[in-house]
Amino acid sequence: MARQLFNFPTESITGGIINITKYKDSTRKAIAASSGATGRSALVNNFTFTKLRNNADSYILVTGIIGGMGMPNYPHIGMCCTIDQIGYGQTGQPAEAPNHPQGPAGGGIYYCGNYVVNEGTTFIIHKSFKEFILNSGSHRLDIGWNANSDVRPCEYINPNSTDNNRHQQCATHILVYEIAR
Repeated sequence: MARQLFNFPTESITGGIINITKYKDSTRKAIAASSGATGRSALVNNFTFTKLRNNADSYILVTGIIGGMGMPNYPHIGMCCTIDQIGYGQTGQPAEAPNHPQGPAGGGIYYCGNYVVNEGTTFIIHKSFKEFILNSGSHRLDIGWNANSDVRPCEYINPNSTDNNRHQQCATHILVYEIAR
């Protein structure tokens, strides 16, 4: 923030937060049950951001919250927050992108709620991509799940008065931090 106030160029920053990219979506959406790669971007789909520095100088931290409605089945199976579809799996195989570490790199999204169809669900996102190679340039953020059977973690995201006339409009809020190493 101080960099923007004083018009410091990004190259002059030696520590702390380099850049913050904001994502907000308040559109109520029905979430379909899916399996495999289909669900990996069902909650946040193809949000792009620009990383200003190379991998040696900075890393990405993603935080946020998604409001949902209903929880028809297993909410935690294969939940993942991915950048450029890296590290979404739960096996010892590397992801689709080259030069990334093996092992489970999904996760980063946590479910809070109960097993009731008409109740609220909350997803908390907190994922560091410090161990992955992400150089400067445009990158894609996706949030969803990767399960071996048709499941969904909620019935709707960003519920509103359509679901219950007492509800206010919910919104998904995500912050993508670029942090100096």
